[in-house]
Amino acid sequence: MIKQHSLPHRYGAAVVIAILGAIFSLSPSAEASVGSLKGAKIPPVKDRITDEPLIPNFVTDKAKAIELGKALFWDMAAGSDGQACASCHFHAGGDVRLKNTINQGLNGVFDEGGAGAPNYTVTAGDFPITSDDIVSSQGVFPSTFNNVIAGMATDDCNIVPSDPLGFHVAGTNVRRVEPRNTPTMINAAFQLRTFWDGRANNIFNGVDVFGRRNENARIHEASAPSAPWTSRKIELENSHLASQAVGPPGSNFEMSCAGRAFKFIGRKLLTLTPLGSQHVAADDSVLGSLALPGTGLNTTYADMIMAAFPNKFWDSTVTDVDGFSLMESNFAFFWGISMQLYEQTLIADDSPFDNGNLTPSESNGLSVFNNEGKCVNCHDTAMFTKASSQHLIDERQEEGLVERMLMGRENQPYNIVGGGVLQNGRGRPLAQTSFSAGGSPSALGPGGSDAASGDIQVTWMIGKTEPCHFSVDSFVLDPDGNSATRDARATGSGTCGTVTVTVVDDTNHVEVIGSNGKEVSGTVTGDLVIREPAIYDNGFYNIGVRPTEEDIGVGGVDPFGNPLSFSRQYIDLLLGNDVPDPFQIDECTFEVRFNPTIDVFFFPGGFDEVPCDDGSTTHKPSNNAANQDAIRNMRVAVDGAFKVSTVRLTELNGPFFHNGGQATLEQLVAFYNRGGDFDNKPNMDPDIRPLGLTVDQQADLVAFLKSLTDERVRCKKAPFDHPELIIPNGHPGDHVAVVDSNGDGQADDDLLTIPAVGAGGVAMCLGPFAP
Repeated sequence: MIKQHSLPHRYGAAVVIAILGAIFSLSPSAEASVGSLKGAKIPPVKDRITDEPLIPNFVTDKAKAIELGKALFWDMAAGSDGQACASCHFHAGGDVRLKNTINQGLNGVFDEGGAGAPNYTVTAGDFPITSDDIVSSQGVFPSTFNNVIAGMATDDCNIVPSDPLGFHVAGTNVRRVEPRNTPTMINAAFQLRTFWDGRANNIFNGVDVFGRRNENARIHEASAPSAPWTSRKIELENSHLASQAVGPPGSNFEMSCAGRAFKFIGRKLLTLTPLGSQHVAADDSVLGSLALPGTGLNTTYADMIMAAFPNKFWDSTVTDVDGFSLMESNFAFFWGISMQLYEQTLIADDSPFDNGNLTPSESNGLSVFNNEGKCVNCHDTAMFTKASSQHLIDERQEEGLVERMLMGRENQPYNIVGGGVLQNGRGRPLAQTSFSAGGSPSALGPGGSDAASGDIQVTWMIGKTEPCHFSVDSFVLDPDGNSATRDARATGSGTCGTVTVTVVDDTNHVEVIGSNGKEVSGTVTGDLVIREPAIYDNGFYNIGVRPTEEDIGVGGVDPFGNPLSFSRQYIDLLLGNDVPDPFQIDECTFEVRFNPTIDVFFFPGGFDEVPCDDGSTTHKPSNNAANQDAIRNMRVAVDGAFKVSTVRLTELNGPFFHNGGQATLEQLVAFYNRGGDFDNKPNMDPDIRPLGLTVDQQADLVAFLKSLTDERVRCKKAPFDHPELIIPNGHPGDHVAVVDSNGDGQADDDLLTIPAVGAGGVAMCLGPFAP
């Protein structure tokens, strides 16, 4: 353990760190890179409790399970009123509908006039979205669940009049719209956790999205058909797709009347012909051999389950206390696992980029992607995202589920901002002068481009005024010896000798002191920022799409009160507490390692040594009384952070970001080029800053992004073919008036039929989101 250091007097002995030297101990890390997805391996699935692999212990026939998963994914009868999983994932895995696609956002108000109203049709002129309104997928009407009816595809539900959440036009309900945009599920097999906020856990518990967080989750088994059931806890790792799949069917926004338990879905579907109202192509790559000439499949869901899963999970004549069969009670388990296996077949790895066939413009765009655009810093690996399992499988194999790096802070007292009150060492106000910090960014940090410099007008007490070029050479952390504050003193030199700028973070003022005790007067302007390390979840970043407080993303908690972020769980681990997710953090992988010399000001209780595989040694804060408050208050930058989407298939997957606020690739690139739309420090990703890309560079970057489109996806060729799908596409009328022909308080649906497609695909291929 590193012993606690005595803290220095304000202007006494202190640790001075050279700006151009090693301010922090940096861990070695591989340079970010991208590559072909061909041959990439999907992480294997096994039960963490028993170490049993998925096959044959939980699935006896993978091909049959894939058939079941594809049928369930596309079956409109799965929803309470005609919504399938595919209803939001029908266009290259995403959703490009234009009518009735607005969610009113955090403030609960449709903000954009017509463009922010229920049943409005968005246009090109509505983008980029400039309010907190969200463009997303329409789901169900507001209603409450009563029961399912055997042989009926729709559920018995009560209509909620004049939706209290605002999804109505003049009192007539329209379909609700999701509060986050729909991302593609193609290539999602290579993620570590799913949904924008990562709540779909990497571990599938057989019941819901939350993995080990739901301590009561159990599936059921029967040793013989007449034997009593036993309950079993499972922890199927690398099964985030299964976790995600069981979420939407119970959502009263997406697929379900409120209050519908999953076993009711099983009870209904087990009485229906799979895809009974939908045509399936005879040459469907998965379901073709089961397709009936008209609609549906020539089998039952019960037969499909029995063919795919071990008898112990479905073969029983016993029912539970509510009269549900074993097959019905385990239906969430069958649903999640089969749908995961189906989605694992949807790998788009045959793009021009994967095949090495780039045009000169696309090649130039790749260079911009890797260099001036800084895109690769978040969108690396063959999946073009740090949220990929290729980057984040297990802490022993990857860069780190939790990262620690230097990040700027906003409105912190150690920022030097224009118009502040300057004082000398005795508290006397100083006269006017100016100081501007240069560099890109203008911040104190590790390395040349972050060194601040500028000109300061110095007025000596004898009245002599002379200009000085001022360069920051070093700074002292915590010069007043108070570990509860984060102040700093920057020292520079120039033509007038040494100038010291001390930024005091309690009183939000600065002190400027000249060499040899001479006093200096002036106003400090510009943005001179001491960047402080923060921990955050790798693959989840706040990029300034919207203000942090509108949606805190991975900074939120689950229904059990646990943090979604690994970073906040890491703090609990440091404090010796149990955490819901099974992971360990290797401090050796941090970009900015804990440095006992510097960080003792933050952690007065000292540090424990951590040996690293490369032979070096790093540290972590010791769990002791002197450190506990500091550990609890460790800087965490996860609020407003969202999962990094893959940029594969981006051409087809607009609108973009969690709010669907950018409609085109050109708008997407322009967003990054201007450095985002909101300065969300202290949680902001430090790479989000104006890029200065030329018009040609932006055009080349767009061209490169288009080279990541797999033509099989665009033209719906196997494995991206699918059954027929009929989806709601808004309601007759507009945002002022809608049609309710039967007077039940729910607007009629405008329906859009997406024809069945076989393995050979279609001639009229998919295009981009086009308002």
